Amino acid sequence: MDARNNLKIIHTVDGAILQNRYGKAVIRSHDIGLISLPTGEIVVADPTLRFEIADFKRKAFQQKVPPGIYPVFAYSAHAGEDRTLAFAEIRFTNQPPVTFTAAKTICDAEQSRRRYCGYVVNESTTGLMDGRFFRESCMRANSFELDYGDPTSVEPVVTADGGAAKNEDRSKNAALIPPAFGSPSAYALNTGTYLTPNLAPGGQSVTGAAVNGGSAVVVTPGTPLSPGSSSVTSTGFTEVTRDLYYSGGHLATLKIPAIDLSVRVYQGTDSKTLAQGVGHFEETSIWSGNVALAAHNRGANDYFGEIHTLDIGDRITLTTKLGTRTYKVVSVEKISETDRSDLAPSTENRLTLYTCVRNQSAYRWCVQAVEV
Repeated sequence: MDARNNLKIIHTVDGAILQNRYGKAVIRSHDIGLISLPTGEIVVADPTLRFEIADFKRKAFQQKVPPGIYPVFAYSAHAGEDRTLAFAEIRFTNQPPVTFTAAKTICDAEQSRRRYCGYVVNESTTGLMDGRFFRESCMRANSFELDYGDPTSVEPVVTADGGAAKNEDRSKNAALIPPAFGSPSAYALNTGTYLTPNLAPGGQSVTGAAVNGGSAVVVTPGTPLSPGSSSVTSTGFTEVTRDLYYSGGHLATLKIPAIDLSVRVYQGTDSKTLAQGVGHFEETSIWSGNVALAAHNRGANDYFGEIHTLDIGDRITLTTKLGTRTYKVVSVEKISETDRSDLAPSTENRLTLYTCVRNQSAYRWCVQAVEV
């Protein structure tokens, strides 16, 4: 929306038709109630989510108002059958507005960023609140630990014979092709070659196995390679296991000082996970090799909203239960939405960050950093 001119029109006529580069929209106003601001600090955040005190700068507006109770209005934009929230307004006086300025967060103002704070309701929920309530919510959220119950993966296996038989893999993964007739081991137990040589008895690839009977040889992470070998490459990979989770349910903490970001990392990249913090691509490593993360670039949880502004050489730290690593940014690129090549395993310790490109759904921002 062309902010200054359009805001003046909206305050003049309810139901005005506005034109911008995206087309025409009819604006309707809605009285949605009152907000209490005992401190005069205005914070925009989802009250149902967990935040850290350090998030206050990213969520609190620079401008303060006299403490009090004020009416809140929402303006919806109607374009055909689509209806979206254009913006929300807190009215501090009954007089019509004379001028309009960009509402910046404390963090934006300190770094002289020239942009409006846009919270997109179709990507995440949000709300207006007083600064005192935000701080109290942070303190309450961190005063308890989540109990996920006992793990189910270690429960005893009950078999028809009461457990008399050994609990072992009896699938085709463990099947053996008998030795050749008349060979020295023809009648020896547990001899022969695997029916599916690309799979180990435990269901995972083993070093030296052939993939699908072809010529490609499997090399598992950490396997020493012979000098001069160039046909195969061992890549680093650390699987996410239960013991790597913190008591709060997260896997790591990501910090990017250049954009004043400190946020927790959770397993998965679905919308529910990204509503809590940064998401970890499940198919990538969590420590050694290529660690790939994703987050929203706008909305109430726009943790990666500024990663495209990072400069080459900017530092990023990732802390897990395995330790803390520092990375430096080596590339910031706009790539196709279907390009997944940067999720591939890597021989070097690398960090890959993904987020959407605003108003360009066919593209993604991809930031890559390597260990210092």
